[in-house]
Order: sequence, then C-alpha cells, then structure tokens
Amino acid sequence: MPDRKKAPPADEYGYLMHTALRKCCDSTATSIAWNAVHLSKKGVWSGFADQCAKAEARTGEDLEKVFREEGLPHVDGEMYVWQILDMAFEQFDDVDWNGMAAYLGEQ
Repeated sequence: MPDRKKAPPADEYGYLMHTALRKCCDSTATSIAWNAVHLSKKGVWSGFADQCAKAEARTGEDLEKVFREEGLPHVDGEMYVWQILDMAFEQFDDVDWNGMAAYLGEQ
C-alpha cells in the first residue's frame, strides 16, 4: 500500500479547500459553498477546516466523513452561513468532495 502524503498544516486547510472549490469544482453546490465561505466571518468555515485538520483529512471521502459524523460547527451570528453550507454540502457528490480535497494531498 503506498504511503499517504503528510496532511497539510492545520492553518492551511480552510485556504486549500476554499481555493479548490474555485479551481477544481464546477457544480452549483460547490459554487454555493464557495460563496458562503466569503460570508463566514466568525468561524463556521474555519471551524469545519479545523475539524478536517484534526481528522487529517486528505481525500474527498475523508472530508465527507468529517461532515457526516461531526457536522458543521454552530457559531453565534452565522446561522444563515451554517444553513447555506450545510445545504450545499448535502448536495455534494463524490466528484464535489474529491474536488474540494484536491489540494490537501499535495503536501
């Protein structure tokens, strides 16, 4: 079995996944998620990125597992951002999850 590449530093997860949503994805759900990240000022996105970093997620399957098992963190003042991201992620298919993880395995 080939060695898995090292996970990126925790503080880079949000940036790498957000960039991948723009550069490697092309569905309506990923476009909605990309725009919702811009609305997240208080931590829904950074909280999800932290969850992914703690899980050392590097694949689309890993990201989906974090979302399905832990959900998005609830942050005061970001109820609508939470709802938008949650609904967008619920619409992701395997291609979308793999696209969002595209830069996580390059470390």
